[in-house]
Amino acid sequence: MAGLPCDVCQEDTIVLPTGTESVGEDADGQLIYRRYRVCINPTCERYRQRRETLEAYLPQDGPPVLMDTAQLRQYLPSAPANRSQPTLFDDS
Repeated sequence: MAGLPCDVCQEDTIVLPTGTESVGEDADGQLIYRRYRVCINPTCERYRQRRETLEAYLPQDGPPVLMDTAQLRQYLPSAPANRSQPTLFDDS
């Protein structure tokens, strides 16, 4: 899970999949995620340094923005092999 840039080099960081993620609420009762991330840019001064982040969903103004299924296909779980119906995410 990338997407949050390093605060030094601005390259994407990666989430460490160690079961250290936790979900909670901040002081205002908003849902937050506590994760550990690491910069994997070998030229960065924060290379391989574990950093803790708190991430929250920000308020959304206006109508929702929908992502195209083709853009999301790589992130979706694969369908079971013995299913009887096609899904919306099958290649066509």
